Amino acid sequence: MQRSRRFSSAVLILLFALTAAGPAVLDAAALAPCEKALAACFLAPGNNLPWNIIACLQGYDFCKRFVEPLLDRNC
Repeated sequence: MQRSRRFSSAVLILLFALTAAGPAVLDAAALAPCEKALAACFLAPGNNLPWNIIACLQGYDFCKRFVEPLLDRNC
């Protein structure tokens, strides 16, 4: 019981911090496209459920593996 309360408190604080810093994160010019997409996914209304957070992280992983290498090409 105590462990789940600590975990839920940590997740709540993390989500609050992401929400508070959201507009500044999305406007940062130094962020790569995958980081901007991850921040936008976390800040979308209703994406605070565990399966939505997992989907955001999976999308970020996909972007880092397959999309960013294609963006770095000099064609």
